[in-house]
Amino acid sequence: MKNKVEVYKKENGKEPVTEFLISLPEKHRAKAIWEIELLREFGTDLKEPPY
Repeated sequence: MKNKVEVYKKENGKEPVTEFLISLPEKHRAKAIWEIELLREFGTDLKEPPY
């Protein structure tokens, strides 16, 4: 089961995280969204990769 990712919404309806993601260059936005998807899929089981 996938975890739920909620985006903070201000009283005025703005979503700062969404606005930030939109402001990123396409390559950085894609990586950030990919990482959010990993968190959604694995939640707290997601660990840092070994180096």
